[in-house]
Amino acid sequence: TTDVRDVRWRSTRLVDTPGIAGWGRTMSRDDLEARAEKAVADADVVILCFDTQSQQAGEFSKIAEWVSRYGKPVVAVLNSRNPRWRQPNKVGRQSTRRDLSRSVHEHASNIRDELALIDLPAVPIVAIHTKRAAFARTRDPYAGPDAGSRERQRDEYGPERLLAWSNLPALELLLSEGLERYG
Repeated sequence: TTDVRDVRWRSTRLVDTPGIAGWGRTMSRDDLEARAEKAVADADVVILCFDTQSQQAGEFSKIAEWVSRYGKPVVAVLNSRNPRWRQPNKVGRQSTRRDLSRSVHEHASNIRDELALIDLPAVPIVAIHTKRAAFARTRDPYAGPDAGSRERQRDEYGPERLLAWSNLPALELLLSEGLERYG
């Protein structure tokens, strides 16, 4: 993402803001920062997104400042890109499943430590597999990335199983409970 943009998801409006690599590439950094700060000020909850291949919690220091200023609840989402994570039919040995889970847990711990350094302690972190979630939730006809794999996986496992394996329901539950708690 190189711009601040709205994305509709169900009855929710998500505001996607760029990470540090996107600041200032399509408009002035000051304008982009002002739009991103307004998005945080207007948000019911701020979702910080990471993945297991590039954790740059430092890029969120500006967001952390705004979260504090406006008193916003925060949730961190860790996207596990490993296609074997939470897919038991691909990982027969329990010890291998444990190792995959341990790796994701270590990434989450690193994120937790980095967030604490920028004054965002105790932020809940939910690990999900976003590709699997998208494969489960998108409608036909699907024209997104990896359409062939989506079709095969939906045929073989079904959307319900893909959704469960994605761990997206855990994030949805946390967000719905968190929104109720914060009014």
